[in-house]
Amino acid sequence: MAREPNAGGGFMVIRQSDGTVLGEPETVEEAVALIVANLPEGCGPAIDGTADNLRSCAELDRET
Repeated sequence: MAREPNAGGGFMVIRQSDGTVLGEPETVEEAVALIVANLPEGCGPAIDGTADNLRSCAELDRET
């Protein structure tokens, strides 16, 4: 998802996968809340790494 500033103020939150405009909140806090509210169910935390790192993290969860 993208958080783009509007020329007239506020933000436009766009789902990158299909270009759907999810909303046009006035503040960055509202924009972030809109993004969080539209994350897929079961979405985990962001990680610093590649898709291979993500698979490694998932394997660690299975071992515990």
